[in-house]
Amino acid sequence: MTGARIVWIKQLGTAGEDDAYSIAVTDDDRIYLAGYTSGSLAGENAGGNDAWLAQYDADGNQRWLCQLGGAGDDEANGVAVSPSGQIYIIGYTYNTPPETTNGDRYTAAWLARYDAQGNRHWYRDLGTTVPQIATSLAIAPDGTLYITSYTAPEHDDWQVWLGRYAADGEELWRRSLGYHSEEIVAYVAVGRTGQVYLVSNALSPLATISEPPVWLACYNEVGEPQWHHAIGSIDETSCSGIAVDADENIYVAGFSDRPTTDHRCAWLAKYDRHGQPLWQQDLGSIEDEESTGIAVDAAGNAYLAGFTYGAIAGENAGDADAWVACYSPDGTLSWAQQIGTEGEDGCNAVAVDAKGRVYVAGYTDSALDGDHAGDYDAWLAKLEFRTATQSSEF
Repeated sequence: MTGARIVWIKQLGTAGEDDAYSIAVTDDDRIYLAGYTSGSLAGENAGGNDAWLAQYDADGNQRWLCQLGGAGDDEANGVAVSPSGQIYIIGYTYNTPPETTNGDRYTAAWLARYDAQGNRHWYRDLGTTVPQIATSLAIAPDGTLYITSYTAPEHDDWQVWLGRYAADGEELWRRSLGYHSEEIVAYVAVGRTGQVYLVSNALSPLATISEPPVWLACYNEVGEPQWHHAIGSIDETSCSGIAVDADENIYVAGFSDRPTTDHRCAWLAKYDRHGQPLWQQDLGSIEDEESTGIAVDAAGNAYLAGFTYGAIAGENAGDADAWVACYSPDGTLSWAQQIGTEGEDGCNAVAVDAKGRVYVAGYTDSALDGDHAGDYDAWLAKLEFRTATQSSEF
């Protein structure tokens, strides 16, 4: 197993609660980080939690940081960069959404676009007649956007949705894909041919009652299902991310309860372009682990990130630690790195750039880089490595 090295960690926070939820990287060494804060990271806090977006360079220097929100709670759940260099972020708000004047307070999904200098071009409320939260965002080669979200109608069954949007935020179509009586998740990725892949724990109308709770599906650009497969086991299983490589192989991250213990383990599974399983690898210790993010590089190496209460790579530093692991295209574990303090640390997102440099982000209630602002802080880290299938320049 080849090792990895932490090049730098950057921590940002206020006296309140701060978290980083999503990362996007570009070929020109720009890193975009999105999350939420209950304080004032950039200007005055509008009330409750505010969403934020930041840009860093490859050396960890923060280039700009902007904050947006209303009188209630606002959070940014995803960030992605289009082929033309536009930055899109998604999230949800429980208040009067930014730039809305009717005074209504409700949970609404939103989409915003920024340029590389941090200027906001527009903000779109994606609201419906029921509460809605946006959960993941992917951009197709033609610049169109795909967003997953979930809603809670009056009958209390959570519904998962997939929507397609133009580069200017116009809704092109929106499809209901399933429902669930409890917590629901859904994640989307787009292949180089424009095929849309989605993984969810919703009860799909295409599935049977006896199938496992997690499913993987492919849709075309008009939202028509191409195939649908149940994945995982009947046991308590959930998904936490999806990615597609250059050959249209699909990687799904998740976690499951171990059948013989009360603990959870993380897992990574690879499927071909038709959704047929190629391999699955479990990652865990004798304690609880969950995966929270996934990324794939140009060579087909997969990166899984999450948190652990045990020891995945070295000793546990305290309470929960963050971790990131790299798997080769054949499913071999290439390396794993654990990141932690004596407090609670977790990883929410992972990304890899064209040169194979890995970036992870999450939260800590201590000091990963020597400075702790208070409560939970957000953090961003860069890792460098070399594997048998890849030579990286740093």
